[in-house]
Amino acid sequence: MAAGLSNQRIGTVLYLSSHTVASYLETAMRRMQVANRAAVVAKCYVLGVLDATCWPPEPTGKRCISAAPANSIQTPN
Repeated sequence: MAAGLSNQRIGTVLYLSSHTVASYLETAMRRMQVANRAAVVAKCYVLGVLDATCWPPEPTGKRCISAAPANSIQTPN
């Protein structure tokens, strides 16, 4: 997703339907309290889940995203 792939392409790579990918994305957006997929990617960089020093994006190995205090990461209203 961080590399700009569509739900269909992500599904093809992971052997999932595009509907399953969309459902997982919606769950991630709800849990991360963000409005769109770009915000999911941005928050993953901020929280250290994605390595900001390479392209295409690579995971850092950090697998959990803990809940951040409400005032630490601002999301648009």
